[in-house]
Amino acid sequence: MGAYAIFTIYVMIGVLHSIAFSVFVSRVTCATTTKTIISIFCNTGTGISHLVAVIGWPWYWLSQ
Repeated sequence: MGAYAIFTIYVMIGVLHSIAFSVFVSRVTCATTTKTIISIFCNTGTGISHLVAVIGWPWYWLSQ
C-alpha cells in the first residue's frame, strides 16, 4: 500500500471521527472532559475543530 493510500485512509477515518464528535460530544462532555482533543474540539471554531479531529484522532484512542 502506498503512502498516498495510507494517508487517504487516515484522513477518511479522521473525517468519521469529526462527524462522530459533532454528533456525540455534548455540552456536558465539553465542560467536564479531561481529553485534550475533545477540549480543543469543543473550544475552537468548526473549521479548526474539524481539522483537529481529522489529524488528531489517533491520540484520542492512545489516551484511553
